[in-house]
Amino acid sequence: MFWAHVLARFDRTRTSGAQLQVQTSYEHAYCNLPEYTEWRNTTDGAATYRFRASARHTVVMGGYTAVSRDPTSQGMTTVFNPSSRATTIVDAFA
Repeated sequence: MFWAHVLARFDRTRTSGAQLQVQTSYEHAYCNLPEYTEWRNTTDGAATYRFRASARHTVVMGGYTAVSRDPTSQGMTTVFNPSSRATTIVDAFA
C-alpha cells in the first residue's frame, strides 16, 4: 500500500480586519492486494472570507469543493461494478 498527501494553506488579514483563508489538498492512495487493486486520487479546496459589516455584525462566506476518483481492477475473487467511480462535492455558505 502506498499513500501520499500534500496540503497548502494561505491566510491573509487586512488592516481593516477582514480575513481570507484558502486551503487545498491532494491525496493519492494505491492498494494492491490479491483480491483487487485500487487507486484513489482526491483533490479538495476551501475558501473562507470574513469581514465586519458593522460594529455588531461579522459576515462569513465561503465555499468547498472536492473531487475523488477511484479506478479499481478485479482480482481473483473480487469484481467491482462499475470498475471506476468519480465523486464531486460542491458547497457554498454565507
